[in-house]
Amino acid sequence: MMIPVRRTRVKRLRRFLWASYPSGAGRRVKYSMPLLCLLILLNMTADAGTHSGERQLVVEGSTDGQDSLEDIALAKTLPGHKGGTYALLFSPGGRYLVSGGWTDGTVRVWSVETGREVLFWRLGDPWITCLAISESGEYLATGSGCGRVQVWRLQTGELVGTLGKHGAEISALCFASEDILLSGGGDCTIRLWHVREKLLQRSVCTTGKVKAIVHIADNDTFLAAVDVALQGRACDTATLLVLDKELQVKSTLETGGPLISMVVKSNRGGQVAYSQPGGMYVIDSHTLETRIVIPTGWQRRLAWEADKLVSGGEIPSGAPGVHVWDPQTGLMLATHVAHPGGVVALSLTCDGKMIATCGRDDVIRLWQLSRWTGA
Repeated sequence: MMIPVRRTRVKRLRRFLWASYPSGAGRRVKYSMPLLCLLILLNMTADAGTHSGERQLVVEGSTDGQDSLEDIALAKTLPGHKGGTYALLFSPGGRYLVSGGWTDGTVRVWSVETGREVLFWRLGDPWITCLAISESGEYLATGSGCGRVQVWRLQTGELVGTLGKHGAEISALCFASEDILLSGGGDCTIRLWHVREKLLQRSVCTTGKVKAIVHIADNDTFLAAVDVALQGRACDTATLLVLDKELQVKSTLETGGPLISMVVKSNRGGQVAYSQPGGMYVIDSHTLETRIVIPTGWQRRLAWEADKLVSGGEIPSGAPGVHVWDPQTGLMLATHVAHPGGVVALSLTCDGKMIATCGRDDVIRLWQLSRWTGA
């Protein structure tokens, strides 16, 4: 049976999509209608889900009669790195943006206000795979495709120390405090380092490649996403591990699907989001119970600050571009193509008002988020 979609909702979706693209953009006609069809399909799925009581993605206006949508406006374009940018991260205050080059092995620090490069240094290793900044903004940790973990002073680029090396690429970094850093890699290990003493304090083996690690501050535990491959095949399923500060596993969650692309923590605490090919999931960080499911294409990167969940996907994922969501309802607030081919890396300021993205076009773009009222 066909589920009807109200004409007013279709008009609202069309108005939202056409407002999401800058006037004169060459990709406006090419991408608007497919995205419109995708959002209508997701709305139909959401309407069907309400009969079964399951919370699904719904695109609706707010109850006060105003469209509760966000407008994404291009603020600045940065030259980026030659050979690609794989990692982006805003400093805690949002004053600076840090980028890591994929093939040039450089770290660049940009002024968000001016868009100019203010600091630059080389790691000695190519393929910077991930970044982490301590809560105070003093330390920057870098992980490379060669497996090396290094810590730098963010303000000067001075090397604090090389902590050690994994047996494969670094795929996850997480500061638990100013002195404690966790790293995870393709060698199926999670390691806990003391930054100032440059010592490996603990190490634990996992059943697969570590994709992400986050610190759950209110109960001093860690949540790690691990891919599990069986009988030499590609990843069959993915597991979430809850670890205490001794890296002992307290509980696990079998997600039932392959490859978690990223797991991020809300700065409010208590909630975590991760993505798989079937969609994005928001779960309770203590009980691991699913709070909401957002059906969408596989999103390669996630960021969660303030009251916004931001995701980025590439063309093979079926949902390319950058998307802004309300993590409490699953409502899509905004979407934009951002880069040809989709988004490789992204970051979000702590106030949720600016997004940084990069694609395979070697360009970094800063986007300003503001409330869109349909005017």
